[in-house]
Amino acid sequence: MRSRKGFTLLELLIISIILGILLVVAIPQYMQSVDKARASRVKGNLEEIREVSMAIHSATGDWPGDLTSGGGSGEVAIDADLDGDDEADVSLSFTDDNYDYSISGSTVTAAASGTGPTFTMDLTTGEITED
Repeated sequence: MRSRKGFTLLELLIISIILGILLVVAIPQYMQSVDKARASRVKGNLEEIREVSMAIHSATGDWPGDLTSGGGSGEVAIDADLDGDDEADVSLSFTDDNYDYSISGSTVTAAASGTGPTFTMDLTTGEITED
């Protein structure tokens, strides 16, 4: 009698079906985790923007005029000279390729560059809303 080595076509088919079912369940969970991580990072960035904006507002009475883009893609920066010596006393810099940040008065908006929610923060209250 010959010893059998390897798998039959039926065994390979069953394994493929099981792996397919696992992937159908796992991929959406993974994507959901990625989206939650991005949202958490954006909220953290908005909190940092708020801290710097509050410092500027308490020193000058005005909110920052804009969030300027740095030299590379996705770079966001706020620089402010609070005492008139032509040097930035308060600054913030970070990179986020997935969101575009803008400031208008006391409101900061983080809009997804591709698909995703838009976050808006009221600098006076610190309240973050998701659109």
